[in-house]
Amino acid sequence: MYFQFAFVIDRVKAMGSDHPEWATQEPFSFILKGNIKAALAGGNHALLELAMATHANNTTEEFAQIVKDWTASAKHPKTNKLYTDIYDLSANA
Repeated sequence: MYFQFAFVIDRVKAMGSDHPEWATQEPFSFILKGNIKAALAGGNHALLELAMATHANNTTEEFAQIVKDWTASAKHPKTNKLYTDIYDLSANA
């Protein structure tokens, strides 16, 4: 799984309490229930919907800080290592 998608998953979970409608709205409901495979079954449309919802309504500076904060503590789900220990993220900075 690309770490960018891991970011989207974590953002959906973090934003879920502000969006109670997501509990029953696909693909958000799948993410909130931990069913990533079902969320991905929605294809590009589902991925776009998730990305738009989690990336919108922030200034560039606000979004950059959200990403920076997430990157500082986000861990790969299988290795439990920080993404910064696995990938060279400086190339995209």
